[in-house]
Amino acid sequence: MDTSSLKPFAQQARRDLLEAVERKLDYVLTADTPDLRAASAQVERLRAQSVQNRSQLIERVAYTWFNRLAALRFLDARGWHPFRVRIVTPASASETQPEILRLVRTEVIPDQLRPYTDPARLGDLLDGRLPSSDPQGEVYRHLVLAACRYYHALLPLLFERLDDETELLLPDDLLTDHSVAHGFRSEITDEDCAEVEILGWLYQFYISEKKDQVMARKTAVPSEDIPAVTQLFTPHWIVRYLVENSLGRLWLRSRPRSSLRASMPYYVEDPDGQAPADSLTVERPEDIRLLDPACGSGHMLTYAFDLLYQIYEEEGYAPADIPTKILTHNLYGLEICPRATQLAQFALLAKAREKSRNAFRGAIQPQVVCLEDVPFEAEELKAWLSSSGLTRLFTAKVLQQVYQFRENTSTFGSLVQPILTEPEIIQLKTEIANAPAPADLLLAETQRKVLLALTQAEMLTQRYHVVVTNPPYLGGGAMNDCVRRFSSERFPDSKSDLFAMFIERCATLARDNAYFALITMQNWMFLSSYEALRRQLLSSKFIVTMAHLGPRAFDTIGGEVVQATAFVAFKGSLRNGRGRYFRLVDGDSEAAKEGLFRLANASGGGLRFDIAARDMDKIPGSPVAYWCGPALVAAFEGFPPLASAAVVRKGLVTLDDASFVRLWFEVGWSSTEFGVAGRNMSRESPGKWFPLNKGGGNRRWFGLNETLINWKDDGKELKSFIVARYGGGSYTKEIRSEEYYFKPNITWSSVTTGPASFRHTPPGFLFSSGGSSMFCEENLELILLVLNSVVARACLGALAPTMNYVPGDVAKIPLAHVAKGTSALARSLTSLARTDWNNFETSWDFQDLPLLRPELKGPTLEASWQKWERYLRDCQCRCVVDPFLPV
Repeated sequence: MDTSSLKPFAQQARRDLLEAVERKLDYVLTADTPDLRAASAQVERLRAQSVQNRSQLIERVAYTWFNRLAALRFLDARGWHPFRVRIVTPASASETQPEILRLVRTEVIPDQLRPYTDPARLGDLLDGRLPSSDPQGEVYRHLVLAACRYYHALLPLLFERLDDETELLLPDDLLTDHSVAHGFRSEITDEDCAEVEILGWLYQFYISEKKDQVMARKTAVPSEDIPAVTQLFTPHWIVRYLVENSLGRLWLRSRPRSSLRASMPYYVEDPDGQAPADSLTVERPEDIRLLDPACGSGHMLTYAFDLLYQIYEEEGYAPADIPTKILTHNLYGLEICPRATQLAQFALLAKAREKSRNAFRGAIQPQVVCLEDVPFEAEELKAWLSSSGLTRLFTAKVLQQVYQFRENTSTFGSLVQPILTEPEIIQLKTEIANAPAPADLLLAETQRKVLLALTQAEMLTQRYHVVVTNPPYLGGGAMNDCVRRFSSERFPDSKSDLFAMFIERCATLARDNAYFALITMQNWMFLSSYEALRRQLLSSKFIVTMAHLGPRAFDTIGGEVVQATAFVAFKGSLRNGRGRYFRLVDGDSEAAKEGLFRLANASGGGLRFDIAARDMDKIPGSPVAYWCGPALVAAFEGFPPLASAAVVRKGLVTLDDASFVRLWFEVGWSSTEFGVAGRNMSRESPGKWFPLNKGGGNRRWFGLNETLINWKDDGKELKSFIVARYGGGSYTKEIRSEEYYFKPNITWSSVTTGPASFRHTPPGFLFSSGGSSMFCEENLELILLVLNSVVARACLGALAPTMNYVPGDVAKIPLAHVAKGTSALARSLTSLARTDWNNFETSWDFQDLPLLRPELKGPTLEASWQKWERYLRDCQCRCVVDPFLPV
């Protein structure tokens, strides 16, 4: 769908709602009117909430009214109001007032809304018998509230209980062109509402500005802001890919002759032609349990609804009964954001209404739960247990389970792992249901909270046939202390990011031999910090299919920031089985990647790879390098790593380059020391500035020698600075491997947009983390020759397919035997590159202009230039091409 107009609308609506709700809050807390006196309890609750956290109150109420207005606008467009009157929009394009207001002006109130209105008051307002500065606006506000109260029975989370304090903060102006409701009439068309997907887009765009504000702080994200910064609406084709290859695959395993395959264009066939022998199957559609543990606005669940509907139809169920069965038996969602949960519940009911006109009458509640904190006052639980006679059941273990949700539940969400088993929880709930209901209202509230805690635990303890999600993304640098401690304790193998923890959690939520599917950042496929997680997936699970998306998988996110992968895994070991992988990293948009996938899924096209997990496990670090052919895998398996012949080291970090690092031409020549042969000589040197390998651009063999570091008196000033920065202790946390300083080495740029390029460094250099280096007593030239070959490039493509070439990855490159006679070739190429580098003034060894040398100087400037061009082409040809390929 075209979302170009939705983003500015949703962002402006948020700003308008925040301002309008704040004005209304100030009025409610200071005014004295008969209406407010009648609602004194709600006013006092608002006053207490405002004192506790005013900004959060305003944010919450504004968000809730945005969701309610969006839901009412969607129902208007679809014609689904049971009372058959539009609430937000006019009946036709030729009218300007909302249809419900026009109808009430003719003294007609729909029967369904009449119990929630005061017809006499509305009539008095419209006829001028009650004073009002804006009688039509006041009447319309009353009607919007009536519609919300009517929908409370159907969607109690979105439309809260009657007389909730949120109603008091509905802005007064809902009719003018400057009102918060105007955009819902003017900016959203009925055509926009053809798919319930619009609700997800509105949700993402509404929170986008807050997300940007929070991330711009460059500090740990507070728990209350985690929902805003971790939401990302999944492109529809990726949703279909994940659901079809998990839920669809489960059904095809259960019904091999099913016709469902024909309606799943994103389904991937097994490369070996058959499913795992022990794949989970189901006897009937009602048996399927599908969970989205971070469901957001419900995009995964709504497409799963569509696929389940086809499954029930195929089995011969009555169409009118299917929506109820799906919402009752099949779909489960968990979320930590109440507003997202509201939309997910509404979206599922909308899918049910698409299939059955009776869906709104049955008031079926989708099994989508907002995980929340369940606090208990001191002695509260004890009093309830004494009254209910259930003390004997609440052992220490049971109490621990109930108290598990007292705090941080809304932060950790589905990552919480309950203490009791599912049968134990069900038994407890049954015993509570059979006990006498508390007559005391306070005890009844305690029982409600106990049941809420047990219900949350039950959903987190159940095991599902399919788990599918787009999990939250939050790296370690943005985690607050609470999240960081939790991740280290509970998810040591995946603690670096929330999405990685969700990979682990989804596997535990799935049944044995079931499927779990996610779209995540691609980092876990390659980075060393996720090696233990990869080994889990490659050894005890099996990746059935993966769409490696790379950058630009989301049109709403530009550039290289988010690089993603989508995959479906089988919870069972299948080491010899081959998974099917799709390399879609070159597509520059959602549509382009979808097109590449369809092409590759149909014919391969060089973008489809079939590989067994055991082959990828042969590559050091077990990266998910699915594109590696048998020869490359054999190289890793058959040759020793580079680390067996050379010492590879990460360089120093100054913590303040502006103070300690300079370009060579920024300091006096007399204070610079070139060619120092070792640390002893450097200590005795009167100089202050010494050459530093710091990385840079893409250049092989020799060059990029431009940087100096203050290393006077063996780095005394820098070392003191680092010690002071860390408040004492040792400087070795940042000044590493001093014993290798000033030795000849091979260096490379740790971060580069192109392939890795390795260069020879003569004696006299220190090295930084951006220009990490390797050292060996002999065969330095031969190693340099290997590293600058296409073979090493291919190996690094498997070990470090990102833009970051860390020493640990370089050290794993397999080092094949190279004839010693080729060392002359390495010296020749290094010499050419050195000469080329020194031909320009940017080198500190520059002597003269090449054009003036006898061998290049011609009778005219043009002739000299032509000789120079030929010389450069020759040097480039000999230095840039692979040393093992013919020139």
